[in-house]
Order: sequence, then structure tokens, then C-alpha cells
Amino acid sequence: AGELQVEVSLAPGRKCARCWLTLPDVDESTELCGRCRAVVGG
Repeated sequence: AGELQVEVSLAPGRKCARCWLTLPDVDESTELCGRCRAVVGG
């Protein structure tokens, strides 16, 4: 049987303070992603 190899790396971007997803479009001042900014009206 073959050997299984797995490589783990960090997701690019920052963690959204509202939805906790790590996305590249998280704003540094609000700490919210684009989708959450639209929902909260920011």
C-alpha cells in the first residue's frame, strides 16, 4: 500500500471578527470581511 502524505499551511488573509472565516479581503480597521461589512452596513 502507498504512503499518504499531507501538507498543511495557513490560509492566506486575516480572520473576520464576525464570521471567523480567514479571507484575503478582511479590512484592518473594522476586522470584517466584505460580506460581513455589507451585512452590518459598514
